[in-house]
Amino acid sequence: MNNYEFINNTDRHRYELHLDDNVMALAEYRITPEGHVALTHTEVPREYRGRGIGGILAEKVLSDIAAQGRKVVPLCSFMVSYITDTPKWHSLRA
Repeated sequence: MNNYEFINNTDRHRYELHLDDNVMALAEYRITPEGHVALTHTEVPREYRGRGIGGILAEKVLSDIAAQGRKVVPLCSFMVSYITDTPKWHSLRA
């Protein structure tokens, strides 16, 4: 699972994990008036589920948000659960 590409697709307001030419996971977002990153939807297509790809995406997304010096507002249930279950990300919440 190391042959993927992680991108911040700013035109579509989403983070993406690509494998070859396929999007294998995405996390949609919007920037709040306060400058926080609100994560509104996370999706892993059926053919990629059960491989831990959601966790890989969450780690990459949260690391990118932290590197930007921003805070996160998790609105989708997956990101809420991931952040709640991963203590190192608790302080990233707005």
